[in-house]
Amino acid sequence: MESRWPSLLQPDARQLQLFPIPPQPTSAADQLRARLGPEPSGQQTSAELLQQLINLLQPVDVGSLHLLQPGPDAVPAVSQLHQDLLALAPGIFDAHVQSLPSPPQMVDPHSQPASASPPCLANGRTGPMLPSAPAVAAPEAPSSVPRPPTLRHGVSKAVGIGQTAVAPQAAAEVYATYVTQLLSIHERLLTPADNDGVAEESEEDEEGEETDEHSSMKAVAQKQQALLGDVRRLAEETLQMSQAGGALRLIEADLLVQLLCLLQALIRPGCRFISEDEQDASSRMQCVLVAMEAATAALRILTTPDLPQQVYSEDLLGSIVNLTKFHLAHNVYAFHDARFAGINRPQLGGGEEEAQGKQKSVKKGKKAFGGVRVPRAAKLLQDRCQSVLSLLGELLGVVSLHIGVLVPLARVAMQALTVDGIPLLQGKAVGLLVSAFQHYPASRQAFFDDFFSHVINYFVASKRAVRDFVCSEDSSTSIQMLTAAVLQMIQASVALPAMDTDVKQLPKCYAHAVHWSDYFWSLCFDRLPAARAQKSDTEQDFKLLLEQLLQDLLDVACLPEWPAATVLLLRFITVLSGPKGLQHADGYVRQTCVDFLGMVSARLHQFELAAVSGYRDPLEAASALLLSYLADKARGPMACSARQFLLCRAFAEEATSLQRQEAGQQELKLLLASYRKQQDDMSMLPAESAPSSAEARRLTQALVRKTLGNARQSSILWLLDAVEPRQPPTVRAKAVKALGVVVEADPGILEQPEVQKAVEKALQDDSVSVREAALELLGRHIGGNQGLALRLFPILAKACSDTGMSVKKRAIKLLWECCISAPGFPSATEACKHVLMRAGDNEESVQDMVSKVFHSLWFTPRLEAGAAGAAVERSAAQRAQQLADVALAVYEAGGRGIHLPLDLNHPLVVALRSALGFHTKGDLKKEWAAGQEITQALLTAYLQAEEVALAEAGPPANGAAPAQQPRAFPGFRYMLSLHAFAVTDVELCMPASDPARCVKTLAPYLKPPADARHLGQDDQRRGAEELLCVLSVLDDVLSQLPTLDSVDLRDIVLDLVTLINKNPFTVVVGTACKCLCTVASKEPQAAPKLAELVAVYVNLLQRDSVQNVFVSRYLFTLGHLCRYGADVIEATKPESGKEVVTMQGCLALFAGFFQQGAPTPDQQRVQEAALQAIGMLTIARPGIMTHSKAVAKILQTALAPGAPHAFKRTALSNLNEMLRSDEQLLLARQQAADDGSMKGKGRGKQLQNKQGGGSSAVQTQNGQADSLSLSSGILQYHWEMVLRLATDTSTAVGTPSTPSTSASLGVRRQALALIETVLRGGLVAPWTAVAPLVALTTDPNEELRVKALKLLKQEAEKRADFLENKLPAGVVEAYEFHVRLVQTGALRPPRGVLPPEVAAGLQLLYKELNLLKRFDLACTPITNASGPAASSLGNSAFAPSNLELLRFCAAVAASLPYKRGDEPCSVVYQVNGIVARRGAGLLEDFKSALQSQEQGGNEAALAHCRASVALSMLLVLKDYLKKAYSLSTERTASFGPSGERRKQEERTPVSQLDSVPCHLDKLDLEAAASPESTLQQYKVFKKLMSQDTADYDHLGHTAPPGNRRGGGAKVAESPAAGSPIPGDAADEEAGTPEWVLGNGTGGGPATKLARCGSRKTGIGSSKPTKARAAITTAKATSKKKKRKKSGSDDDSEDEDYTPKAAATKKKLHL
Repeated sequence: MESRWPSLLQPDARQLQLFPIPPQPTSAADQLRARLGPEPSGQQTSAELLQQLINLLQPVDVGSLHLLQPGPDAVPAVSQLHQDLLALAPGIFDAHVQSLPSPPQMVDPHSQPASASPPCLANGRTGPMLPSAPAVAAPEAPSSVPRPPTLRHGVSKAVGIGQTAVAPQAAAEVYATYVTQLLSIHERLLTPADNDGVAEESEEDEEGEETDEHSSMKAVAQKQQALLGDVRRLAEETLQMSQAGGALRLIEADLLVQLLCLLQALIRPGCRFISEDEQDASSRMQCVLVAMEAATAALRILTTPDLPQQVYSEDLLGSIVNLTKFHLAHNVYAFHDARFAGINRPQLGGGEEEAQGKQKSVKKGKKAFGGVRVPRAAKLLQDRCQSVLSLLGELLGVVSLHIGVLVPLARVAMQALTVDGIPLLQGKAVGLLVSAFQHYPASRQAFFDDFFSHVINYFVASKRAVRDFVCSEDSSTSIQMLTAAVLQMIQASVALPAMDTDVKQLPKCYAHAVHWSDYFWSLCFDRLPAARAQKSDTEQDFKLLLEQLLQDLLDVACLPEWPAATVLLLRFITVLSGPKGLQHADGYVRQTCVDFLGMVSARLHQFELAAVSGYRDPLEAASALLLSYLADKARGPMACSARQFLLCRAFAEEATSLQRQEAGQQELKLLLASYRKQQDDMSMLPAESAPSSAEARRLTQALVRKTLGNARQSSILWLLDAVEPRQPPTVRAKAVKALGVVVEADPGILEQPEVQKAVEKALQDDSVSVREAALELLGRHIGGNQGLALRLFPILAKACSDTGMSVKKRAIKLLWECCISAPGFPSATEACKHVLMRAGDNEESVQDMVSKVFHSLWFTPRLEAGAAGAAVERSAAQRAQQLADVALAVYEAGGRGIHLPLDLNHPLVVALRSALGFHTKGDLKKEWAAGQEITQALLTAYLQAEEVALAEAGPPANGAAPAQQPRAFPGFRYMLSLHAFAVTDVELCMPASDPARCVKTLAPYLKPPADARHLGQDDQRRGAEELLCVLSVLDDVLSQLPTLDSVDLRDIVLDLVTLINKNPFTVVVGTACKCLCTVASKEPQAAPKLAELVAVYVNLLQRDSVQNVFVSRYLFTLGHLCRYGADVIEATKPESGKEVVTMQGCLALFAGFFQQGAPTPDQQRVQEAALQAIGMLTIARPGIMTHSKAVAKILQTALAPGAPHAFKRTALSNLNEMLRSDEQLLLARQQAADDGSMKGKGRGKQLQNKQGGGSSAVQTQNGQADSLSLSSGILQYHWEMVLRLATDTSTAVGTPSTPSTSASLGVRRQALALIETVLRGGLVAPWTAVAPLVALTTDPNEELRVKALKLLKQEAEKRADFLENKLPAGVVEAYEFHVRLVQTGALRPPRGVLPPEVAAGLQLLYKELNLLKRFDLACTPITNASGPAASSLGNSAFAPSNLELLRFCAAVAASLPYKRGDEPCSVVYQVNGIVARRGAGLLEDFKSALQSQEQGGNEAALAHCRASVALSMLLVLKDYLKKAYSLSTERTASFGPSGERRKQEERTPVSQLDSVPCHLDKLDLEAAASPESTLQQYKVFKKLMSQDTADYDHLGHTAPPGNRRGGGAKVAESPAAGSPIPGDAADEEAGTPEWVLGNGTGGGPATKLARCGSRKTGIGSSKPTKARAAITTAKATSKKKKRKKSGSDDDSEDEDYTPKAAATKKKLHL
């Protein structure tokens, strides 16, 4: 029965412990059992009954009572009946292995009588019976119970169960007898006629008649089953013989040959297809199983070493291989994988097309073959294939197979790795592949090539890779079968050399592992360039496959059984750093390699940390202990392979060392002998002497640390190198991310100065992705490390203002998590300041982040964040204190000047408004209540601080004046914060219980301090700032109070008048005027005081004897009073009864002071104050400007270019204040509308008060009280004058100017502030301001440069397209601006062509705005600024000033910091267009004009001379760019303004070489001044044209008639042009400047340096070699010779023949 036999997967029955199923008991046994009844206890069974029981049990298989093959420690009999039966019949309980119960004695099957019935099979079916082998001598049994001789599971150390061991000779005799009988039964299969008898019989059920179909099928099935049983028994007997110590070698060779012939006959018909519903008992399946069992038995014999040669048959081996290949491909793989089903079994699953469709529909990483069920028969066949593959692997070490048989077998075995669901079969296939790789060194390359072709190309990697290969019995680590195959192949490729090996070859025994590791990785890296396209087109992800492979290698690197993993990793790192990896030209390959490098480097640093904390003994002792661990036989075959690998490596290292020491051959031979002896002695070591598994892993970690230590350091350096700017942004970003992975594995890496410098460089990178990756790196490690966060805080703070959106958001998040919310962080206030500065960011998401930060920080009592994640409860006083500190830090960040009062655009106000929920929907009661609590806490803190300050100061001693000493003004920060809340929403400062509390509390602080006169300048300024905050809060609160009955206004009015009259700070006076006007508008009793004050100032100004020193203050004060209280002043009569003051009268008064006679310095200050007062009055009454021609004329006079600087500054300031006032009015209207709809707070009252006179927000008449349109109209009318003043360079009369003290600096500053206000309000077209803003980016003053650049960046983000055409005009404006600065003495003349300020400013502009990507700035200065020069070539109207401008623009184009290849190529392309159109023709015309000059013509020669200078500049610029950026001729020639080539260049990074000179300053712009310089210019131009490479033939230029050359061809001497000009031929080289002779692309050290730079960069750059240049010359020479033969006169005098060209052409077969 089939179930009696153990599976061939585990032939050792002691491990399986399977119990055979006995047949049904006979009826006699039942009758005997019924007759005997239960066994009486304690009684002896009679001998008669025992004999009857034995007779009944002999035909029955009762082996289930014992194991199939018990060991020496078998359980003895436990019952009396059991003991009695064993005593009478010792083998009665042994398992039967023959098909029939053995007869009492051996019977010859051929001598049976005719009447005898055929032998019966196990199930009663007839057929040929396999007799049992003769029994071997056994212990005697009682004669009354005869026992037939049987062979129990073959002959091994134990002949049978309970029998003693027999000698190999006896076992061989028994096996030979058994085989002889087997051959006699199945001898018909050996005849050629019946060679296919089994196949015919197996098909009789399909070909028989219908009448006997059933009987035929039954007969065939019986025969097949009997044959299968015989073959299985033969396989089991052969297995035991192979384990009997060489017993098979004692069998006669002829007998073995006959047996193998029989097995081959059984193998041949076994190639059958298995259907989806195949049954185990079908005849087809029985035939297949017979073939597989026969193949197993044959392989058992053939794997026995030292058999006679005639035993091995190529036909038999070929049959076995073909059988294995067939079943694997058609009956195993096809049921598990759709790809194989579509190729080998299209009928499975509905045909090939359906199978392919199912495969495509499968998700990546899965190969489920839906719709096809794997039959049980296929699973059974899969088990047999596993045994065959295992035996074939053993066979390769015994027999040398033909390569034509081996390679296809290995190829089919490899394919098992691409099929899911067959892990056991994959393991056997890996063993076969490793065996083939080990024993066939000449075919290893073919194995690797096939491995990539049939495994790697079809292996679908997945992030959840299946790891079925258990690496070690003592470890839970598992790897993929693919990785196991590679590791075992590399590990099996080395072995200790034989003793007869050449001495010189001894150290090379280990080189095989290195060689094949390199070959494997080179094949992997060769596939990386196409990996991205392959991933998009198919489901193959080669990058992920390599990642999984590296992950497996890193997992097993520290396991003792896998030393080859270290070699593979080391060689991977070596190949990774080469031209196939990090130095590859493809950016995607470099990007992928950086990912790999980061992963490997991180694990190497983990190994380092583990090794440092682990084994500390010498490495020599570690190696010895590791070898003793691997010598343990219980470790399995991988330990043996690892031991051999380590011994070979140690021998190779020691032999190499001896060779370097010039040791003798005898010494090397002795070394080899000692290692071979050590290898033999390893198998003799006791297991107790070996270290434990944990200790062995620590030993391995120490060895790995030694081997990969240098690679660990190098990997960090390579990652840092990948961050360099010459790499593409994607590579740099990947490098920073990989560095972050390494730092995460070993945080100590971040302490290295090189790493910190690289991170800082990454944070300043041009690419947003690189900067974001750098922040991600820092974010992982500074959260729990406060010291690291404090050290890196400046970098994070700077990142908050980054131009990249993601960078800003990430920086804000890090500052919140690591600095602001971390308890006790020292720079928390500074962090809040940097985050708060982004409150007005253009991006809403950034605004939302800032809002959330400060909402959680100030308006939520419970702070949820923190370093430990614990919540922190904070009172209102604590939050107010923190807010006050932040407010002071933000204010002081604005500089030393007074920046008060605050407006709605101030960052602190914007942050408060957003945190309080302005412009949001929902219930904001909690936030509003929190805000009121904070304002009251701020007010309380201010009072306490002032009291403490007064108490510390104390009264002066004895009435003496206090000495000047610094005063801290501790309350300023609280008052500044309270002022910010009042600007945000004044109702926050007005509690419901007492709305006037702030007025009552702060009114006493309007009085000046007693020691005010004795304070220092800084303290006086700080006191004025605090007073400004108090005045602003009072003004805001008073404007919102419905009545002022609860407030004592008398003292307030007096204090305000005192401040207006006596305070030295103008801004305090202006704010006090505003507050007084507010009080007068709210309280009728205060209005006469205001009118009286105004009347007093008017009377003072009308006096003739007034001193000029006070007139300026009077005008300033009166102007502010008119601005804020015009309505009250005109409606109220002064207290003294004087006439009411009108605005028209004030205007006439102001105009009279401005229009006085010739100004003196004192009078000029009065005029300036009068002009400012007119501006204040204009804000209150904008209509005055339109109705009064005198006022309009005054403004135009003040804005004129020749006006004094003070007038210009004041006029610009007036316009700015007018626009800002309208802007605040508009914002107030919007705020009232928003607040009314959002919370219903009733801010319409505040809006009415600020508008003055209760006018509604929406007017009923068009233009009624509409000051906005009047202000914008006034601004637009004077806009051109404002733009001219933005680049004002005029100087004061008699005052020398310097860059820092230039009189025009203040004008430019005020003009820039006005431009900022105008652009913010959108009052003019923004592109009209681009030109002056570009010029201001080159201003000598750094403050103006930064502010102008900021405005340009803001406009570029909003309106990039509109700014494109105005950038060239900005470059021209910058040129004219600096020319005027030099002329006025504000700047010294530059040493070179380009002033350093211009170069720095435009370079920063180009870098910050990334202009080439959007505006192509690199080309626009050339094509636009030099456009007139190009279009007027040859025209006498071409002015020399245009040459200066062109050289300036060319120098700008040369100085820009290009980062991508398309940028310099675009400039060269534009230059080529101009030279191609005009170059050759201009040269010919210039030459003709020079020849005509001698005959009297001069004007044409001068015009052509100036035009040639212009083209010479372009040629010098082109030559410089090609050298400085390593641009080859092929590269520039193939470039175009659009297309794939430009896209490729956009992905190619470039870097500038510093040592390449630019010769623009060598050109003589005054060459047309004299005939000698004109002739010199002709030589220069001709030489530049001849040196220029004609890389623009694709432009399709049009040359003059008779000249079809481009600009780069040599100039021909036309015979019709007359006599040659002097020096044109003979004296050309002598008269040409040296810089021109070395300027071409082919000469000078700069070219060599450029080529070195190109070679160093190695990215997208072409490297023209000497051979390529010679080939090009040979081609040109060949073309010229052909034209000569055809009679063409073109270029007849300009043959540029190189002697080496012909030889090169001939040599290269061109």
